[in-house]
Amino acid sequence: MKHECPHCHKKTITIWNKAMAGSLTSKGTTCPECKMRSVNGIPSTIFRSVTGIALFCFAVYMLFILDSALSMSMRYLYVIIAFAVYFLLVKIFDAFFGRLVVSQWK
Repeated sequence: MKHECPHCHKKTITIWNKAMAGSLTSKGTTCPECKMRSVNGIPSTIFRSVTGIALFCFAVYMLFILDSALSMSMRYLYVIIAFAVYFLLVKIFDAFFGRLVVSQWK
C-alpha cells in the first residue's frame, strides 16, 4: 500500500516513509518520482501534542507525585515503557492516518 504524493499526485510514498516523514516542522520524506518533500499534516501534529502532554503528565505523576510501594526503579521502568509506547503510537498514527502535505523545506 502506497500513499499519494501531494506534489505529483502519484502513489509513490511507502508506509514506512510516511511513518518517518514527521510532523509539519520536519524535513519530511522525498517522493521518488518528483523528488519533492512532503510531511504528515495537522492531525499528526495535534496527535503528537496531545499524546506528548499525556506522557509528560504521566512521567511527572509517576516520578514526583505517586506515593506508593513502587520502588523508584520500577517507576523509571514504567516511564521508559511509556516513552516507547508513545514513539510507537506516533509512528503508527503517522503511517496509517491523516494525509501527506507539502513540506516547508525545499
